[in-house]
Amino acid sequence: MKIILLELPVKFPQATLDEWVIMPDHIHLIIIIHEPIPRTGTGTKNYRPTIGNNPMQAHNVSLGGIIRWLKAKSTFEIHKISADFGWQARFHDHIIRSEAELLRIRRYIRNNPLQN
Repeated sequence: MKIILLELPVKFPQATLDEWVIMPDHIHLIIIIHEPIPRTGTGTKNYRPTIGNNPMQAHNVSLGGIIRWLKAKSTFEIHKISADFGWQARFHDHIIRSEAELLRIRRYIRNNPLQN
């Protein structure tokens, strides 16, 4: 999983992996998207859609697109070891709106392994 996380900025050059930790049954990470996708019209995203519905070929630089790629890539690799692995269908996201909040969340991520 760590290697796959480190591939994120290569696959999505507009995104940076800031702080992250892999826990036994979940991950915490901060992804910074430097060039958000411009919206056109009402609720229409302006990005190249997933080719053939294969998330490994996705090129949309949205948080959903990045997470979809991360889940697909890691599932493919983990299934080589254990067929029983599966992600939760959803993920929790939060927009960090200030430097103080960023520092607080980074500290939470760093300290999370110590809480378990």
